[in-house]
Amino acid sequence: MRVKLAVSAAVLFLSYAPAAHGAAADVVEYSCTTTATGETQTVKVNVELTVPTDAEVGVQMTIGWRGTYVTGSELRAPDTGLAGEIKLYAYAGISGFPGLTSATGVGALGPITPGEPIELPQTEVELKTTANGADSGTVHAAAINIGTTPQERLIDCTVVKEKTTLTEHPLTVPGTCLLSTSDAV
Repeated sequence: MRVKLAVSAAVLFLSYAPAAHGAAADVVEYSCTTTATGETQTVKVNVELTVPTDAEVGVQMTIGWRGTYVTGSELRAPDTGLAGEIKLYAYAGISGFPGLTSATGVGALGPITPGEPIELPQTEVELKTTANGADSGTVHAAAINIGTTPQERLIDCTVVKEKTTLTEHPLTVPGTCLLSTSDAV
């Protein structure tokens, strides 16, 4: 009797739990190049993007990025190591949305050991962007980089697949376009 009640309660909870819009893992293959040595590695990451359902014109929105390596295809630190406070810079591409092309976020990395896999952030990385007008488009996984700043990249990872083969998550920003007072008639 108790097992049946517990199962019924779990089914009831799951049926009312809100589903994250656009949260699905996509295996993304990256070509990663260490800038100091030119060494290239092929890496596969399960990337899960969570696209907001409540985006507003002129208000910064957050696209969630969570990544885990496909076993056996981890990104390894160079044998010489990486100096400085190293971070992961993750990107999402946005298509079909005039004036909005990407979102960017930064995630903390744990200790990096030379020659060993670089652990991805354990928490969701928040990619930020702002739509200046109402429209609809799609969001897909894009580059990841490792470095001390977005401009000082130590490892560049570009998507190997064509953008059209990646999962496209719908993004809609309802409302009207923002007009300046000089645009009014």
